[in-house]
Amino acid sequence: MKKKIVWLLLTLLLVLAFSPMALATEYLNLTEQALTQEGYQIKMTTNDKTKELILTKQAIDIAIQNNKKFVVDMDYIKATIDPNQLITMPEYIEVEKSGEPTAVVFEFEVRNLNDANKFFSDTDQNYKGYYKQSDTCFGLNVYMQKGGITQKVIANFPAITVQCEYEWDRFQYNTGNLPDSALRYYWIDKDAALANSIYNWQYVTSSVNTKDKILSVAVDKSGVYMALAAKEVPGTGFSDITNHWAKDDITYLQTQNVIIDEGENFYPNTDITRAQFAAYVVRALGIANDSTVNNPYTDVEKSHSLYLEILAAYKSGIVQGVSATTFAPDAKITRQEMAVMFMRALSYANKAPSMDYGVLDNFTDKGQIASWAKDGATIAVNASLIGGTDGNRFAPLANATKGEAAAMLARLCRQL
Repeated sequence: MKKKIVWLLLTLLLVLAFSPMALATEYLNLTEQALTQEGYQIKMTTNDKTKELILTKQAIDIAIQNNKKFVVDMDYIKATIDPNQLITMPEYIEVEKSGEPTAVVFEFEVRNLNDANKFFSDTDQNYKGYYKQSDTCFGLNVYMQKGGITQKVIANFPAITVQCEYEWDRFQYNTGNLPDSALRYYWIDKDAALANSIYNWQYVTSSVNTKDKILSVAVDKSGVYMALAAKEVPGTGFSDITNHWAKDDITYLQTQNVIIDEGENFYPNTDITRAQFAAYVVRALGIANDSTVNNPYTDVEKSHSLYLEILAAYKSGIVQGVSATTFAPDAKITRQEMAVMFMRALSYANKAPSMDYGVLDNFTDKGQIASWAKDGATIAVNASLIGGTDGNRFAPLANATKGEAAAMLARLCRQL
């Protein structure tokens, strides 16, 4: 009799686990009418893993008029959405201009630890794989709706603040003897991970309140987010830059998520490669990786550690390769090549200064600057990104160290 009861209970649990109810999505369409009932504090606390919040234009407009933000409560996770930021999205402006009913959709997948665990390499597990708790893990996709029809996912959007409660005491056995002050949020491009098996968990700006056991993270791109206790806390510096002249610039770039996942040493006196510099420029501009880009370069393999960043640089026009089909990712970059990338970066950000060719007269070797690089050199000098070397030379064919590149990139970031 007892065995029959056990089997019945097991069968019931399996039915419930795979029933439509268990796999359902909690929806909330926040129209003007719903806003009066729900208010701006929105509770979505069912057991459903997927929470879909639809913010209509009417609800967004009312929130702006009343100077309110939307706060979405999903038990352990709370997300704060600023409506003033939503209406600045190019995707929002485009749909609104069409005259069709407009809405922004936030699709949260909460407690999706099993999903996130698929995207861990041995290196990730070793360096930042400690403390993996389901309650801190979530996925987020943001979409536009046009006339009630959902459009493609928005890769980058204005940052929303997500706060998450964590339980450190219950999980100390899986923290590598690290304190909870080592907790930080990391992000992965789920689509890229699935398509290319590239498991690049990137640190995102976050903080931890160890007293109240709350993590805060600025979320500005679609993907999967998870709190991890890293052996190396991002932004604390490298062991080999303590006395280096570019230390402050290098550390600043870490806080801006330009320099990430480089291990214990930065090697500031090593010449920087074309791939490294392109990746830094892409991150400085906040350009999202896109695994769907067709790779034109035969010498850039998927196995390259900066594969997605190189494609992002190509798609956005930051790089054009040394030829139509080659990029030379591991070749040392020259100063005139850096200048051209800076020119394209400033153009991408709509920050390009005026074209004053007279600034090149200050360099004794201006005649050695290639014709294709003169515009880039002019703009980079006008923008104070690149200066001269010894003897008032531009040194167009000289290489640059990672420390020198960091100083230039820090100047770029401060202008963006």
